[in-house]
Amino acid sequence: MYLPSLDRYDLVALLACLSLFFLAFVVYPVEPLQIFVMLVTFTITLTWVGYLLQRWVFEA
Repeated sequence: MYLPSLDRYDLVALLACLSLFFLAFVVYPVEPLQIFVMLVTFTITLTWVGYLLQRWVFEA
């Protein structure tokens, strides 16, 4: 099964999610911020999956 190689957008999405989780669960652990970070991370992940599928379909 072919998957496109990773590029800078993949790295940016991963680093954004990890840094948001670090901020919300280690640096400033309050519940409203944690909920907001989970929603933002879900949005980033959903966008990344759409971008990956677009590359997978059109680069094959």
